[in-house]
Amino acid sequence: MSRESDVDRRISVAERGQWRVASLLLGMPLAAARTPPQVWIANTDGGRRIAGSAALWVGRRHGHFSLKVIRPERRQGVGAALFEAVLRRSRAARLDSLFPLEMVAEGSGSDAFLESQGFEVQQRLFRFETSVQTCLELFEPFYRRVVGRGRIPDDAQMIGLGEAEQHGLSSQAARLVARFLGGRREQALRRLRGETDHPYDRDASCLLVQAGELMGLALSRYLAEQQAWLGDATVVRPDCRGGWANAWLKYEWPRRMKDAGRGERVFFDAGGAYRDTMKQVERLKAATIEERLMYRRRLSFTPPKRRQDSGTSGGLRTD
Repeated sequence: MSRESDVDRRISVAERGQWRVASLLLGMPLAAARTPPQVWIANTDGGRRIAGSAALWVGRRHGHFSLKVIRPERRQGVGAALFEAVLRRSRAARLDSLFPLEMVAEGSGSDAFLESQGFEVQQRLFRFETSVQTCLELFEPFYRRVVGRGRIPDDAQMIGLGEAEQHGLSSQAARLVARFLGGRREQALRRLRGETDHPYDRDASCLLVQAGELMGLALSRYLAEQQAWLGDATVVRPDCRGGWANAWLKYEWPRRMKDAGRGERVFFDAGGAYRDTMKQVERLKAATIEERLMYRRRLSFTPPKRRQDSGTSGGLRTD
């Protein structure tokens, strides 16, 4: 019997009692999802040892998956066997496309694995480094100009992410994040509530509200190992872009980082395909420090006329 078929025989649908182990492997609370995923476990040594796990969330047209193989079992076909289980379920659900749940760094090994499984790069995302002070110097004059002209409505207010629950805004924020940044709403909600391994900073992140409606948000995390802030996203409702809401959020983003007092370094991500974004990178005197990739696999039965881009961010940790 070949090594590949031997590995494939060890892949099984995870029982509910195994979800805790799968959650630890994949780094996410699987049981907390509103729509439970399909979960698989890979075993070695006749089922005595877990080698890896995979989870698939099935949407109306697209699927998102996470896959992890423990280090000693990598490069032995376990990842490919787990992905085959994900692929079979995706085809059975007649999904148009399949996305990794997170983006991957170029040269990490995960990119080679995805490409070997038929994935193609949908978007390249660059990580840049600048400073809190440089951000303030760029964005504060625009904010002061908007204030001086009386453009900010009297009923608009900026609140910290930690106050979102008491204002009943967490679900609105999760919908906004999922709609414009991609991913699953349940996952966004957990990160907003601080229920994941890499939550948003509840002091440095903020929400812009007008008359009880969420107009936009700025989300940040502090990366302790790098001693730097990560400006994850500034999202503004389409009807408010380019105006007072945009100016206020872009200023509030570094101002709250400065008030937190944890350091000056700031990382932020941007796609290289957008001219306006790259102009802002130049104004911020930002240096490129990393390139990450968004992958997508189109499933073979999809009619071409139905294929369209998804705004979902994805990624993978595997062999």
